[in-house]
Amino acid sequence: MKSDQVRRLIPGLLIATVVAGFGVELWLLQVARQQAQRSLLRLKGKQQEQAVLAGQIPAVNAENVRILAGEIQAARAMLVSLQAEFAIAPEEAKSGPGPERPVESYFSLQDTWQKLAREAAAAGVKVGAGETFGFSRHAKEGPAVALLPTVRRQQILTEELLGALFAAQPEKLLAIRREDPAAAGAPRATEGAGDFHVPAPGLLVRQAGMIDSDSFRLEFSGTTSVLREFMRALAVAPRPALVRSVELEPAQADQASGAGSRFSLLVEFPRVASGPSLER
Repeated sequence: MKSDQVRRLIPGLLIATVVAGFGVELWLLQVARQQAQRSLLRLKGKQQEQAVLAGQIPAVNAENVRILAGEIQAARAMLVSLQAEFAIAPEEAKSGPGPERPVESYFSLQDTWQKLAREAAAAGVKVGAGETFGFSRHAKEGPAVALLPTVRRQQILTEELLGALFAAQPEKLLAIRREDPAAAGAPRATEGAGDFHVPAPGLLVRQAGMIDSDSFRLEFSGTTSVLREFMRALAVAPRPALVRSVELEPAQADQASGAGSRFSLLVEFPRVASGPSLER
C-alpha cells in the first residue's frame, strides 16, 4: 500500500524539482541580464568621457604646432620683459663688477657711507655721527663671502632709497633697517643687530619660486609734505618700489624743539625669482 503511494508521489516530486530548477535558472539569468545592463551603461559612460577628453586635446597637426610654438615664444618674451623690469641692474653697468672679497665689500660700504653723508648734508638732513645707514655690522669688516651678493644688492637699494628720501628733505633720518642676509637657521652675531628688521610675511608680495624681494624699514622725521614728495619719487623711479605700510606719530603741539612728525615706512623692492628657464 505504502509502496504504491510512494510510486504515485515520485512523478510529482520530479516535476516540482524540474520546475524549481528552471525557476533558479530564470532568476540567475535575470540577475546576469541586469549585471550586463549595468556594465553596458558604465561602458557607455566611459566612452562618453573618452569622447569629451578627446575633444579637449588638440590634434597633433601643423597648425596646432604653429599655435603652440607662438604661445611658447610669447611666454619667453614676457619672461624676459619681467626679468628686465624687476631685476637689479648689473653692477657692471654702474661701476664695474661687485666685490668678490670681504675686504673689497668693506671699502665699498665705506664709500657708500661717505657718499650718503654728503648727500644728507647737502640736503640739510640730519644724520647720526659716523652713520653707517643700516650696515653697522660691517663697520670693522666686510660680510662673509657667501653673503657678498646679497649685501651688495642691499647696498645699491639703500643708496637709491635714501637718495630719494634726502631729495624730499626730511628733518632727520632716524633709522634704516634691512633684512638679515644670513641664511635661515644660521647663528646671528649680536654686533649690528640694530641693522635688521623682520617684516611680517603677510605685508610682502614675495612668493616662493615666483617673486623675490628686499625690504627696508625706514624711519625719519619731517612734515607730511616730505612724505608725499618721497612717495611720489618712489612711484616714478625706474626700479619698482612698493610702500607696504606707513606709520605716523604726529608731532606734539607743546614740543619746544619744533621737531616734525615721525614716520615709519616699510618699503619693498620686488624682483622676478630665479627659476627654471623656458629655453630648451
